[in-house]
Parts: sequence; structure tokens; C-alpha cells
Amino acid sequence: MAHRVVWGLDIGNSAIKAVKMVRSGTEARIVDFDIIDIQAGDDEANRPARIQAALNTLCNNHSFGRDAVYLSLSGDMCLFREFQLPPGSESKLGDLVLYEAKQQIPFPLDQVELGWEKYDDPTGAGVGVEMIVVRKNIIADFLTLTDTSKLNVQGITVSPVALFNFIKYEYQPTGATLLLDAGYKSTDFVVMNGRHMYSRTIQIAGREITRVLENKFKVSYDKAEELKKNL
Repeated sequence: MAHRVVWGLDIGNSAIKAVKMVRSGTEARIVDFDIIDIQAGDDEANRPARIQAALNTLCNNHSFGRDAVYLSLSGDMCLFREFQLPPGSESKLGDLVLYEAKQQIPFPLDQVELGWEKYDDPTGAGVGVEMIVVRKNIIADFLTLTDTSKLNVQGITVSPVALFNFIKYEYQPTGATLLLDAGYKSTDFVVMNGRHMYSRTIQIAGREITRVLENKFKVSYDKAEELKKNL
């Protein structure tokens, strides 16, 4: 069901980005937004508590009520797989995708959520399929946090797909387009061409820049982070 008012939450490694949008006819406009920093720390054991604290701040700053909320998880939490199927396989596409998933995903299928989309193979050699996989325990952990904050979560995507959809809607590019989204721990590398998307997440981003400054100038991590943001 299409919602007239929605919130989008991008829960990254260093911050939660929130945007509120209202649909009017075929158009959508932004009516509110916020960025809440997640307290820095390399201890993954207390990361849920740090995210929860940021969510609490966000909910204190804004009234969510029963507005629909959609989550975007960072690209380093998902697996992206692309493969080709032989011509004439459309009638059995669902079964063939599940077969390929069993071969290419290093987890039992009952432990993951997967989404896929077919596209026309430009070489004409068959049917192209793009598949994105996220482990169910990762999703469950985030839903536990949003349920604690009483957010009305209606759907979940991953940041490479959200970025693709935004650029497709806002700019409608023609031809091949490269998108780079550098976060704290990783950089999403997305190539789009029409409905075809290729995505990989690179484990080099803002954290590495901070550590270079930390070692170069022999300062604390927090001081290096401040230097990076105020160069």
C-alpha cells in the first residue's frame, strides 16, 4: 500500500539519517530531516546500545506517531550477487534463482532474506538476474531497536538500492552512471545503466582517513576525527 507520509531512516555506522516525505499526486517532497550521530566506538558489543541512544534522541526531536517508516541498512551488511540464466528460462525463473542462491550464498536460505530482479542481458545471451541478500538475524536486531522506539516500520532496503532509486527518480540519468557513497566503515560502489545495477561495497572509507591522521599527527582518535572534519 502506498503511504502519503513516510519517514526514511538510514542507519549507518556513524549516524542515523532521517528524512520525512509527503506524496502529492505523482510528486514527493521533503518536509523534515535530521542527522543524529551514533557515539563512536570500535566495541561491537555495545553498538546496539549506541544505536538505541541515537534513536531515542531522534524520536525526542520529532513526532513519528504512526507514520510509515522504511529502513535502509548499510551496504556492508548485505551480499550482492549477479548471474545469467539461459534463454527461455523465464517460465521457471523463481526456481532457477533459488537454485543459484543455494550455490552462491554461504548461508542456509532459511537464515536470509533475499530480493532479486531480472533485467535484459545486453549481450543477448540470456536473462540477467541481480540478487541482494541480508541475514535475518541482522534484520531482527534492527527491528528490536525500532520496536523499542515504537516506530511503525513497513519495509527494509539496503543503501545501494536506496541510492539507485533516489538517483533514478531525481536525476533520471541516461547511459552508464557511477555512484560512490563513502560512509564511516565502507564505500558503496554502484554502477547503474537503465534498470541494470551492479554494486559492491568496499571496506575503505572515513574511518581509514581518521586513522591515517591519528598516526600521522600522533593524536587521539577523537582529535583526528575533528581534524578530518575541519580540514
